[in-house]
Amino acid sequence: MAMRWYVCIVALTALMATGCSITGACRPAEDCGPGSRPPPPERVLSLGCTEGGPLRLDRGDWAVSRQSAVWKVLETQEGSPPRHIGYLTRRRFRQMRGGPAYDIFAVTTLNRSEEIGRIDQMGHAYRYRARRNAGFEEVDLGTNSMENGVAAIFDSNREVLLEKTTQRRIAFEMLDRDGSGFLEAEEMAPHGDRVRAADTDRDGRLGFEEFNAIPKL
Repeated sequence: MAMRWYVCIVALTALMATGCSITGACRPAEDCGPGSRPPPPERVLSLGCTEGGPLRLDRGDWAVSRQSAVWKVLETQEGSPPRHIGYLTRRRFRQMRGGPAYDIFAVTTLNRSEEIGRIDQMGHAYRYRARRNAGFEEVDLGTNSMENGVAAIFDSNREVLLEKTTQRRIAFEMLDRDGSGFLEAEEMAPHGDRVRAADTDRDGRLGFEEFNAIPKL
């Protein structure tokens, strides 16, 4: 039975790779059209985009929780510091009506909306390859360590390092355009008084600890 559930979750993430929409507004037996309901607290995978109608799972709807962890993907370079090439994000899937949870690790480029592959919790890696006409297909890369699986998805022959980070740290680094480790006045200005007010030591710039103390971004 456990293997059956595992096969189901692999099928779900395969659907995600083909361009099927993921929405909290629809359940498998419903139409995912423009008039769908607002999303519930946990996002439900909509399978209505499969050819031939909704795909039903015998144990009820599946849900995906919020992203539970994120790592920077760093590619080593001889004689130079590692190069940041993307992100690895852990997502936890579980059945709405009970049953075990499964981790799926999504691999993206520096643009975190560009997902290029995935690794399941057993270390099996898949790369997403665009089809000539439309959609994507999966390239099975086999089972390996997490680092080697990520390297294979990026089609890199260099060693890959995974550096754990946080959503806040990623946001800070995106705002820190010059890479100084601080948000200067011109970097804070577009984001309003709440960000500027976080400069508690009044030195005219915002360090990560000050940025991280902002209650809500």
